[in-house]
Amino acid sequence: MAEPLDLSGLDTGEAIKKYLKIEKKGNPYGFFKIFRQFKETSYAAVGKYFWTLKEIGLIRPAGLEPSKTMCGWKKHMYELVPGKENDPSWNHAIRELYPDTRLKKRDYAKLKAQGLKPHGGRSRKYRS
Repeated sequence: MAEPLDLSGLDTGEAIKKYLKIEKKGNPYGFFKIFRQFKETSYAAVGKYFWTLKEIGLIRPAGLEPSKTMCGWKKHMYELVPGKENDPSWNHAIRELYPDTRLKKRDYAKLKAQGLKPHGGRSRKYRS
């Protein structure tokens, strides 16, 4: 029998990286079932983190596999992008995707005082 995967003490990004390194291919629900034993989290949060990692290019789709429990459903499988294992973005993927989250309250206030507001979404530009 295989040794259970130990994800204790890891944040979500590092845990996903370790999971995909060991499993080679994995899906968000499979990761969630293991990770929830070590950290209180929701499946929605795990799904969003997988999506974010895909968007910034750290993981990529690896095909579909049939679900064993949901007849007719397919599991979306993901794998690591070669060469991205040591990328620093694993620890702050959401900040990488949405750079405005780095701004502090005071910085937002300065931009607002200048009459600027975020363009929305992932844009790094501000508009008047």
